[in-house]
Amino acid sequence: MQIISAVYLSILDFFFSDGIYSSSTNAAYEVASSTCTINLGSLASYEQLYNAYQPRMDDCIEGWLISGEIAFTKINGDKCTFNSPDQQSNIFPDKTYESGYYCHRGYNQPLGLFDYIPTIQRIIRLTGLNSDKLNANESDTRCSTLFGGRLATPVEVFNASYSLGVDLCTDCWFLGGLAGNPCSGNTPSTFWNFPTGNNIWLQDPSTEWFAMCYIPLQNQSITLPDPFPSHRVMLVSGAVKYTLTKQDAMNRCAYYGGALASPDQLRNAQSAGYDYCSYGWVSTGGKVMYPVVRSRAGCGSPPIMSKNIHSGSKYDGYCYIP
Repeated sequence: MQIISAVYLSILDFFFSDGIYSSSTNAAYEVASSTCTINLGSLASYEQLYNAYQPRMDDCIEGWLISGEIAFTKINGDKCTFNSPDQQSNIFPDKTYESGYYCHRGYNQPLGLFDYIPTIQRIIRLTGLNSDKLNANESDTRCSTLFGGRLATPVEVFNASYSLGVDLCTDCWFLGGLAGNPCSGNTPSTFWNFPTGNNIWLQDPSTEWFAMCYIPLQNQSITLPDPFPSHRVMLVSGAVKYTLTKQDAMNRCAYYGGALASPDQLRNAQSAGYDYCSYGWVSTGGKVMYPVVRSRAGCGSPPIMSKNIHSGSKYDGYCYIP
């Protein structure tokens, strides 16, 4: 995240037209909340800040909101990125992170009594302490314990981004050990096809990224949808490309409850539209393969690229998840 400097005023910096005032004095969430309360108000909600900024957005000061999100974390030149309330895409860091903050002159219901996450777009982007990225376990734990949610599926993020115009398009952790960037390419009906499908894979769980957290509506039970494509084949990689021996790939697939895909399973995935331009181990002998749906430079032609290789060599792998 980028801290945006602000001009200090005598009390809490400056007021907007709707009773919103901001502080460029950096503080953790609880300190920011207490300061707003002392000044006869509370941290502002996204909707209050949005309304105060209409029709002009002259300042882009990073700051806490009552929901625990940080406003104005994406700056394009001198302009604020400030979507409508159902299209917000701010980040939710650890509450010890020190940021500026936005107060509303007036009383808000405290978080817990009122739901400040958008009704339609229930997916938020999480970071760790001081905007640090998270490994897979940290992502899952932070989402469930702090927000009562679960990691989102790639399809949920894709649908939210495309149907609502929300900027969630960045490398993140998803449900089921999946990671990547699912927000470019096809329509939802062809989601796992090229190029969208090969922006998602099974990643080394120690890798640190942001996380996509799905938060259910209040009084709504948590569901665990199937995050995998119908053909059940997914690329698995190490922390970087081509770092797995065949045994490594077998172990990694077992970690996710699967096994190395057979050549026939990979061919079936290719027939279903799966395209991934990366050699990966399959179950048969010392063989690496990858599926091609669309011919393009550096990737060969459909349907399957294949070569025999020593099992101690290092590539990615293709897992079949039953």
